[in-house]
Amino acid sequence: MSDTKIKSEFIRHGFWHKVYRNRENLKLCKVKGIRLSGPARGRPPQNDVIDKKQDYVDICERIEVERKFSLAKFKCGLGLIRLRLLDTGLCTIALSIVVLNLNLRKVLCAHFQFFMLGLNGDSYFRKLVMIQ
Repeated sequence: MSDTKIKSEFIRHGFWHKVYRNRENLKLCKVKGIRLSGPARGRPPQNDVIDKKQDYVDICERIEVERKFSLAKFKCGLGLIRLRLLDTGLCTIALSIVVLNLNLRKVLCAHFQFFMLGLNGDSYFRKLVMIQ
């Protein structure tokens, strides 16, 4: 299988969820060097050493991604897309993600400007005081 086929299968079927941890998908991911989080298949051994730290990191990463998708659905209307043509739908999704990234850039630039004014903006604040 090609890499684009694997990526599209992951996106389409949501292989990141534990439900899709079957033998075929695990073997395919092992060949491609993709690590899927979750328990091993079959009955767990008696003296099982669970890597709880890695499970916690995986869960945190998945929550972070789901949070971004929910923000995109709520703020940019990504959940309201009802288009019939594939190209139009993809373009609408791409524009929503661009708007989401622009909003993030605007917030980061505002924080940066605030801190830069705090460092060398004393004369700027003096001008504001004199004008008022």
